[in-house]
Amino acid sequence: MRISFVNQPWNYCPPIRGGSIAVWTYEVARRTAVRHHVSVYARGGLQPRDEWFEGVHYRRFSAEVDEFLQVWLRRAARHGLIRRPLFSLRSYYLGYMARVAYDLREERPDVVHLYNTPQFVSVVRALNPTARIVLNMRAEWLTQLERQVWKPHLERADVLMGCSEYISTGIRARFPEYTGRTVTVPNGVDVTQFAPTEQETVPRVLFVGRISPEKGLHVLIEAMRRVVQRVPEATLRIVGREEVAPAEFIVGISDDPLVADLARYYRGTSYLAGLKAQVAEAGLTRHVEFVGFVPPDRIAECYRAAAVLTNPSYSESFGRALIEAGAAAVPVVATRVGGMREVVAEGETGFLVPPGDVQGLAEALITLLQDRALQERMGRAGRQRVVDTYSWESVTDALLDAYGGS
Repeated sequence: MRISFVNQPWNYCPPIRGGSIAVWTYEVARRTAVRHHVSVYARGGLQPRDEWFEGVHYRRFSAEVDEFLQVWLRRAARHGLIRRPLFSLRSYYLGYMARVAYDLREERPDVVHLYNTPQFVSVVRALNPTARIVLNMRAEWLTQLERQVWKPHLERADVLMGCSEYISTGIRARFPEYTGRTVTVPNGVDVTQFAPTEQETVPRVLFVGRISPEKGLHVLIEAMRRVVQRVPEATLRIVGREEVAPAEFIVGISDDPLVADLARYYRGTSYLAGLKAQVAEAGLTRHVEFVGFVPPDRIAECYRAAAVLTNPSYSESFGRALIEAGAAAVPVVATRVGGMREVVAEGETGFLVPPGDVQGLAEALITLLQDRALQERMGRAGRQRVVDTYSWESVTDALLDAYGGS
């Protein structure tokens, strides 16, 4: 079988700046290439335009013209000339996708795997009428805009794939006519790379992810103020760069008032600067460390040095850091939102708290930090759950089943 993965126009692959979609593509592509002919399309500029690597054929295209157009479209939107989110427009990164679609016509794949943007399905279908097109949704966009915005494009897709049952269930509810073509294939993790090692655990809380308002780090810092009152030696390590999701991606289209209220963080100073000011004001400078980006080959050590991993997000389709923590036998505290409710076995592998609940988050963290035996018990259960469900090998097998091959 000939399979082509098409990354989002801003994703480098293999990933050089992180990004969950680029990581997922890289990991499943190189495993799929053991049995099939695999090509990957991604952003160009920092990597060779044409390259074979680990058995995968990489093709890369520039998106600079599209990004120049995005600047003007954003200006038009600010003046009220465009009233829909830019990511829903037919012109959204059309240049990048047209170049990819023409190249796919020469590649003649059996399967084309796309991410998040339904209008890309129509572009690919126009030039590749016989390909089996998979639209992999790793965001809630299909359920957050009107049906008629997406339906003309979804009609041209063969498979609608959610990264969690939360996403897939939403698709089935909004588009019941596509229930039969909607499947779930989750994120994965290298259970060997993240395997735990024997080392002394200090009361360190870990966050891994983008620094962006919807991730709820302002809530976590306020919770840490309460944590250190009960566990004075506790620290928080924040791993990840400031990479604020455009307001229209999440905040601007959510019907959740807690998420909509995050719009206040898009005005004035940067979110990261605001967090650092919050840390200083709370007297937590000795307790909170902003690490920045950590390369994938070093990230496992961050987990092994933690007592607990937390994700206080207001919106999360899956929560990849949760399974990385599980693979490292680190218990988790997450919010009861989105796909995280599936990943965390509450009371067994960690705790779930309501989003925005400072006191609830603090209490859950304190409970784990003060109970070493509970940490170990939940950590062991979490690793077993991840090994059984979220290894890259099992994810790749599920993906090939969804394609209709093996």
